[in-house]
Amino acid sequence: EIKKTSVRPMWSARWGHALVVLNQAVARSYLTEEENSARAKNDRPVLVLLGGDDGLFGDSNNNTQDMGIGSGKLRNDVWIGELAHGSQTSWRVDDKYFNGGNNTFNPGLIRSEMRWFLSNPGRIAPQSWPSESGRTTPLYYDEWIACQDSMKDDLIDPTICDDPPTYCFRDILLPGCQPQAIWKEDNMWSPRRGHGAVVANNKIFLIGGRAREQNRIDETRLVGGIDGHKRFETMKDHSTIREDLVLKNDIWISEDGSGSSWTLVNPGCRDPQEEVLMQSEVWSRDLSEPSLPKIVGTLGSKCYRTSDCYGISECRGLGNTHEKVCVCPMFSPREHHSVAVQHRFKINDDSSVFAEDVIYVVGGFINVKHAFCSNRSCGPSDGYRLAIDDAWMSSDGRNWFQFKPAFSLLFVGR
Repeated sequence: EIKKTSVRPMWSARWGHALVVLNQAVARSYLTEEENSARAKNDRPVLVLLGGDDGLFGDSNNNTQDMGIGSGKLRNDVWIGELAHGSQTSWRVDDKYFNGGNNTFNPGLIRSEMRWFLSNPGRIAPQSWPSESGRTTPLYYDEWIACQDSMKDDLIDPTICDDPPTYCFRDILLPGCQPQAIWKEDNMWSPRRGHGAVVANNKIFLIGGRAREQNRIDETRLVGGIDGHKRFETMKDHSTIREDLVLKNDIWISEDGSGSSWTLVNPGCRDPQEEVLMQSEVWSRDLSEPSLPKIVGTLGSKCYRTSDCYGISECRGLGNTHEKVCVCPMFSPREHHSVAVQHRFKINDDSSVFAEDVIYVVGGFINVKHAFCSNRSCGPSDGYRLAIDDAWMSSDGRNWFQFKPAFSLLFVGR
């Protein structure tokens, strides 16, 4: 059941959000008319709006402040929209569609009949560890979600993620209580925009985007200062941090029908997919065979074994390289990609039916480290924006198959 917790009529004006339809019964050709009718009667379709950016610019007269425009940020809230009782349409148009006799459009006369409820106000990691933990450094987002099943095996001691005693949920500072195990039930995707979302196999899948994770900017990147100020290094134990927006390709699912609780099924990668590396991060080639790369990737992507890489990245040797690099076996981190779902089925010889939903991810914007000038990067720290033209598919969000490689020119990046 959807919890109606909103104290405002609906979500703030925003962009870069995702929108899906949940609980919508679509007729299946392998079902009888009666079976399809029964499915339709039992379903209650709703719209689910997820996250986005409401940090929009107001107009010169500040007439938009009442709508929250100009004072916002990246969001990870979840809103549920449903039709008013007995309504068959989501919009009502008054008779006076135009203003007076000048034929100008009057938007105030088109009104939505849909009601919106805040299902999840969004959750973020605490800025610091509990005082009793003895840690004085800021808490990073990846540390907050470290006990997700898809990540905990990378911990030095995965037993800290064992189910905590019930009293720990009342007071996290009690002896024997592990913070990350307690935080697990509150974990969700970080505030973001440009993400994709679909409903597949009765679950909401949220995929990638540009996210705010409250992660500290490394002090080595403060060379020359920021905004004209002298170079400085932040205190290691201070909770105030300068932070990046990062591209993601993580995948979260919600199965509760309201987007209240979330599970990380795929942490994604920090490194690009192989053809992106080979196209944009080859810094030296073999003199005897110029088609073979000799130096690939960044210093941070070097590895000896797969366990040296973040998430599901794999440690591989590419071309004629002497050093291995981390390579993402799925699509690179990105934003504004297109996502879609196809329902597939097979009727077996015994008349039983195997059916599943297949998720597609196509294109979007990635970052590539392709151009440098002098002895430092000329652009942002994470690279240069590039519209990509690849296409991927998956039935579970964990394992991905690429059926159109990037830079293949069948269609341009978008």
